[in-house]
Amino acid sequence: MFAATPDVSGVLALAEDVVAGTVPLAGSWWWTPASPDPTVRLGWAWSLARVPGVAVALAYAAPIRPGLLVRAARIGEGRRRSWALPSAPILAAGHAPAAPPGMIRVPHLAGSQVLWEIVPEQSAERLLGHPVPDTDVRRHVERDLDRILTLVRALAAGRLPDGITDPLLSGWADNRLSLDIGVIYRHWSRIHAALPPERQLGAERRRRVRPVRSRAVLQLVRPC
Repeated sequence: MFAATPDVSGVLALAEDVVAGTVPLAGSWWWTPASPDPTVRLGWAWSLARVPGVAVALAYAAPIRPGLLVRAARIGEGRRRSWALPSAPILAAGHAPAAPPGMIRVPHLAGSQVLWEIVPEQSAERLLGHPVPDTDVRRHVERDLDRILTLVRALAAGRLPDGITDPLLSGWADNRLSLDIGVIYRHWSRIHAALPPERQLGAERRRRVRPVRSRAVLQLVRPC
């Protein structure tokens, strides 16, 4: 679907028509390079999210994988025409963004990466379709995202972690369910009990093959 993605950190906008200050990337994605500072990139995303016709604004640190763009597009489709959101959804990848006052950040799992969404705190439950836990639980989830990703991949492959007999997780593994953040929030105590130990996670990281970056031939332009 996406032949190549840029090796330069920047901001992406999903739109059906040209967006000022960007160049076409693939499909309906438009791209612009941005500052290496994640706060500045997020500011560009806020600006693009308010442009009429933009469905998603994504600030990212390179490299970015095509699967992340697919997940971002799905989030945009789910948020379309939501009166609870004042602009297009604002997403970030490659770093956990700081949420402005009155907003919270929500992690979405996308393969081996995490996609962060900035949402209004008062509208979060309506937007996400599930209750949002308190700050302490959200912090615990964020701290354990690497272990959660490992567990989610195992369950989606039909594997139950060694020593885990929880019937709910067993059912998820039997049905090869891919858990979203809503399920993780709702069943956090049970999921936390099933997370792999840190030493196991370290061994998996050492075995992991380093991804090869795509090389996109794109004209680098400055946003205007």
